[in-house]
Amino acid sequence: MATTIISLVFAQFPKLIIYLMAVFYPFIGWYVVVGQINAPLIDFIGLFGVTGFVLRILIFSITDRTKITAWHWWGLLFFTAFGTVSLISALLTDIVPVLSSLYYVVRTIIFFYFAFVFVPLNILKNKNFLNRIFWIIYTLGIGISFYALFGFLQGILSSALPNRALPLPIFGISPFGQNHNLIAEMMLVTVPIGLYLLSLAKDKFAQKLLFAGIILMAVANLFTFSRTGWLALFLQLFLFLVLQYRGHFQRVFRYVLLLFIVLLPLALYMFYFSFFSNIVLSSNQSRLFLNEVTWDMFMENPIFGSGPNTFMARLAQNPIYVMEFGEPLDAHGFLQKTFSETGILGMLSFVALLVYVIYTVGRIYLQARHSKNYQLSFLVLTMLLLVSGSIFAELFQPNYYSPKLWFPLGVALAAVFFAQEKLKEKNP
Repeated sequence: MATTIISLVFAQFPKLIIYLMAVFYPFIGWYVVVGQINAPLIDFIGLFGVTGFVLRILIFSITDRTKITAWHWWGLLFFTAFGTVSLISALLTDIVPVLSSLYYVVRTIIFFYFAFVFVPLNILKNKNFLNRIFWIIYTLGIGISFYALFGFLQGILSSALPNRALPLPIFGISPFGQNHNLIAEMMLVTVPIGLYLLSLAKDKFAQKLLFAGIILMAVANLFTFSRTGWLALFLQLFLFLVLQYRGHFQRVFRYVLLLFIVLLPLALYMFYFSFFSNIVLSSNQSRLFLNEVTWDMFMENPIFGSGPNTFMARLAQNPIYVMEFGEPLDAHGFLQKTFSETGILGMLSFVALLVYVIYTVGRIYLQARHSKNYQLSFLVLTMLLLVSGSIFAELFQPNYYSPKLWFPLGVALAAVFFAQEKLKEKNP
């Protein structure tokens, strides 16, 4: 009964779905238990969002068909290809029960597309709504930055914690997860959004506050000492300088030089931390071992892989890994994951899906840039930074089937399609 009521509320107020997703998508460690179901709160929101959206279509198909607008099926071909390969791979697995692998495909791979790409694309369609979602995510970024830097200070004061920005537990719960990389990944979303909001600000004081917030979030990323976070942030900075200041690099050179000087002590510590810290050395050894397991699994089933959700089971059966590193951790990027579990076909189709995200945003950016419309061009540029940094990070992180990746990508795609529609209105 409660499920039906919630779905009907979402059907009546579809924007509520997106607001709740924007507020709760980083909280992947905040689990809700309903009977035998145990899942992150954001997944429940996504599930109710999908059912509410379907109910809305069914209701309007009976009462008022004029309110049913054309659905936006972005990337359906690439998603269908990857989903089909994953389903075939699940049917062929002999490492875990077939039903378990099939459930994983539906629960993660199929679900992420409909909940966090399809639904946002078909609801998030006007400027004011987009800006409100951006403000929610930006504000979350500020709060999480303070939270992460508090973890950094705790690490300095406590010998039991590493000296890096960490998502520390709150009342025994780790709502953002327990890994420092999760903080860095969040900042890769919030910094570009902050840049866009800064471009909208007219008041000098508001501009200063927004800029200070951007610096705070970038510092939170840097203080995680996440190699992935650093590389992705510098990729975003490089793209921003090349695309925004092409032909005018001399104007910003002194600022880049100043940034280099300011970051030099931090970079030296990062170098020391990366090559001499026992934590990082152990992580490097673990990742090398994971690559060996990935290759072995691929060679056994090169076309369709060993089956979705089999990597961890295979790792748990490896006595050398368990003896050296303890409990198996899902700490590899999407290339290794898809390569081992869905074979060459799965890897190529998933990579094609991610490349298509960047291609879509990049193509619309070129259209906006040629139109000489600064505001729309800058909006799409910041979304290009967002998707490029976020996807790059998943080369090394395991959140490629998570709302931490796909909700921001869904919002970014909605934003660039909004920009494209505005460009068509001005240049029919």
